[in-house]
Amino acid sequence: EFGKFLVGSVDATNMSVHSGYDVPAYKQKRLPAPKLENNKVYIAYTMSDGDNIPVLTSSNWPQLWNQPERGQFPIGWTISPSSGILIPDVMDYYYSTASPNDSFLCAVSGVGYTYSNVYGKRFKPADRTSAFDGFLDLTEKYMKQMDLDIVCPSGSGLPEIRRYAQNLPSAKSIFADYGRAVTNYEDATHVTARNLPVFHSVSTWDPMADREKQISKLVDQIKSMAPSKYRPAFMHVFICNWFWDLSGLKEVLNRLGPEYVA
Repeated sequence: EFGKFLVGSVDATNMSVHSGYDVPAYKQKRLPAPKLENNKVYIAYTMSDGDNIPVLTSSNWPQLWNQPERGQFPIGWTISPSSGILIPDVMDYYYSTASPNDSFLCAVSGVGYTYSNVYGKRFKPADRTSAFDGFLDLTEKYMKQMDLDIVCPSGSGLPEIRRYAQNLPSAKSIFADYGRAVTNYEDATHVTARNLPVFHSVSTWDPMADREKQISKLVDQIKSMAPSKYRPAFMHVFICNWFWDLSGLKEVLNRLGPEYVA
């Protein structure tokens, strides 16, 4: 509300050492789009919580990254643009070891974690606009540096999403929400300013579920949100990193069958 954002750093260590590494020229290995077929549902996995520096360095991302299933199917990994200057050696590792099936997205809300619908709320209206524009300017700067063209805002309504599209010329699409915030496909997939496509999450998670239940529930959520009258269809499948491994995500694809394309 005071126009501040968070770069998650609890338990992060040796930041001064990491930031002494020369910032590399980040470049993604971009996979061509799959063949478009009029009877398919195209789903995009997005892995959460890469906005947190300790998640990238010492928590579960390193374990996920080293699993043998990585590279076998497309996954979008959300990262903080701030990581490119705070831990450039670590991000150089991720970019250099990524497979063509690994994509990087701008994590929760931009250069730092915030809820855009309340950002600068304590300011006068004109100052609030200026504060949010400044946040988006920083986001654009570091998205470009890290070759990111998808942004994942959290706590955003349609007006805030529109401003993301207007103020971030690097963005080619918007993947919104931390978990599911919509109830049907029509609300989940739409366009905004600059004719930019917006994909709201069609999935959430159950922190109490065991592995089998987590897999079956995600399959059910995807199928229940898939439209029957709109094909091809395009869906953002949010993955909460704390509760998944890559073999589970591969099993979800197996159970969905050939109608669904990652």
